[in-house]
Amino acid sequence: MLSDFGLRENTAVLFVSDHGDMMGDPYFYRKTVGYEGSARVPFLVRLPGGRAVRPRVDEVVELRDIMPTVLDFAGVPIPAGVDGVSVLPLMQDAEVTWRSEIHGEHVAEVLGNQSMHWVTDGRRKFIWFSGSGMEQFFDLDGDPTESRNLIHQPDRAEEVAGWRNRLVAHLDGREEGFVSDGRLVADRPVQTEMSWVRALLG
Repeated sequence: MLSDFGLRENTAVLFVSDHGDMMGDPYFYRKTVGYEGSARVPFLVRLPGGRAVRPRVDEVVELRDIMPTVLDFAGVPIPAGVDGVSVLPLMQDAEVTWRSEIHGEHVAEVLGNQSMHWVTDGRRKFIWFSGSGMEQFFDLDGDPTESRNLIHQPDRAEEVAGWRNRLVAHLDGREEGFVSDGRLVADRPVQTEMSWVRALLG
């Protein structure tokens, strides 16, 4: 269609999805969980005129990066305070400081009265369930289907501790009280909106 109108070489195309579908992996259906089938989504970009240098970017990106990326393509300044980051410098192999991981969370009926939190860099993933305190750790490089939980593997203990600390850093200061004295605290009441959001909504 773009070629029909002479726009193919003057148009950037992004193909993304807001979530995947578990399709029974592992024993879950639909979305709402932090496993790869639900949380890992396509982020495909075609730049006009073949401007990309790197055909594949290994750094972890997320949907919040869409808006600043589109603005960057268009040469429009990215507003201060935007959570996401343009992926254009990554694609052009520019020197850029990038995030080391992303934190995701979800509260869903399928999870019971708890939230599911995870941190990942696309190669490793640490998962924590806020109600039960259950933890999981996956080596996505060798186990992309997340079928082997390595949380209790002695040779992974130091790595697991490092990833647990990353999640602690993301949750520290949250009003649910998920962190105390540098440790994750389970069985805290789940809040789907923070107090400032509830105040705004009246």
